[in-house]
Amino acid sequence: VPSHDRRHWQDADTQSNLATVYYYLGRLAESIHLYKKALEQSPERYEIHGNLADALRQSGDTDAAKRSYKQALSLLAKRPQLDARELALKAHYSDFLQDSQATVWMEQARGLDAENAEVWLLSAQMYLRHHDKTNATLAAIKAVEFGFSYKLLSIDPDLSPIANDKNFNKSLQQERSSL
Repeated sequence: VPSHDRRHWQDADTQSNLATVYYYLGRLAESIHLYKKALEQSPERYEIHGNLADALRQSGDTDAAKRSYKQALSLLAKRPQLDARELALKAHYSDFLQDSQATVWMEQARGLDAENAEVWLLSAQMYLRHHDKTNATLAAIKAVEFGFSYKLLSIDPDLSPIANDKNFNKSLQQERSSL
């Protein structure tokens, strides 16, 4: 990779990582701004489009979020084969666009890599969107079991319906102490 391309990726990574920190802090305006700046550097990065979509959705800008999810999906479609994480992200993005295949893709992602923490996190989020708190809780516990940060999980805005649940936190504490 030419050095100027690496620099753009590094700049985009720095901006995107900082945007993610702001996202988890609930500072959505800063998060959105930095994701957009990252995309100026690396417009081909589906993950950044997806993260921007998540921040836009959390901020209430549903139309812009849908456009970003569609862009992320179009970039993912160009990949010759998707790994478990990419397939889970495809399901995550598609679910917001009311694609009935989303749950199938998420199941396939879990089948491809049953120990991928991010796949389990995205599964938990999807279960919650479908009002299935029991499976959302189980998937969130799996995410922690396979290495996802308990602290990040507990402040993830998409998991807020279960994050403050006493039984959920008790289960997570038990999981953390058994590791």
